[in-house]
Amino acid sequence: MCHAVRRSFTLFSSTQLIPRKIPASSLALPRPGPGFLRSIKSRLSGDNNYYITLPEICGAHQKMTISSGESSTCSLSQLAPIEAVLFDVDGTLCDSDPIHYYAFCEMLPEIGFNGGVPIDREFYIKHFAGKHNDEIASFLFPDDFERGVKFCEEKENMFRRLAEEKLKAVDGLYKVIKWVEDRGLKRAAVTNAPKPNAEFMISTLGLSDFFHTVVLGSDCEHAKPFPDAYLKALEILNVSKDHTFVFEDSLSGIKAGVAAGLPVIGLTTGNPAHLLMEAKPTFLIKDYEDPKLWAVLEELDSIGGVTKGAAA
Repeated sequence: MCHAVRRSFTLFSSTQLIPRKIPASSLALPRPGPGFLRSIKSRLSGDNNYYITLPEICGAHQKMTISSGESSTCSLSQLAPIEAVLFDVDGTLCDSDPIHYYAFCEMLPEIGFNGGVPIDREFYIKHFAGKHNDEIASFLFPDDFERGVKFCEEKENMFRRLAEEKLKAVDGLYKVIKWVEDRGLKRAAVTNAPKPNAEFMISTLGLSDFFHTVVLGSDCEHAKPFPDAYLKALEILNVSKDHTFVFEDSLSGIKAGVAAGLPVIGLTTGNPAHLLMEAKPTFLIKDYEDPKLWAVLEELDSIGGVTKGAAA
């Protein structure tokens, strides 16, 4: 396992495509120094409050890298021969967390949550990221679950409208997809997302024919962070946990995979590395271009840890 991590942050320029604005103070962006703040302010228009819009959120969220001093012993060789690879959806296949965050920031003030003050990124990660909507509904409306369900449905409608334009694959995704396909491995999407969202994201990414099955948290007795969905995926694919690994990006998702007895590769696409490490992933990667991931996959190939053509 690889434990030592360091943070790095990347800010990308973008054009304003959506007119509604969120106070910059709600983003909880890292503040390394005055130069960083000036670089943000120089890109933003208008008043003294400074605003950041959705395209900037999608470019400015945290990006984590792994320290060069980290252990180089990360390996999946104990799983050989590999039978299957399981993928989460939100934040793992696509960079959807900034869009979810924006939708919550837009809609929560309308119901008077937090006195109408938009939530910050830290609050979003703690209470919403990777959570099933039933859990979110209970958190937001502890005395009126049905109202919470309705709110979540409306929020997901907004997410899909925004995602039609903004949804993008995580860097390097299609390279990993090809690696899995070329070796004929079985594969499943395992997600807490509601069915319309899961189908929308998988279809938008062009992966409808890639997955042999899609397992929803709502189809199980317990959603993530419980292991039910991953155990169900193993059963459907008829594969062993001893020859399967998982890609996940959230604390609840990593907990679910680990609880199912599966090695989990965590992606720091939307959540800080120190938080993900609490769930004990096998190791962390920045995205699917991360050299550490390819060193592990190349090791599997070199030891004959993958049987090509194992699945149709």
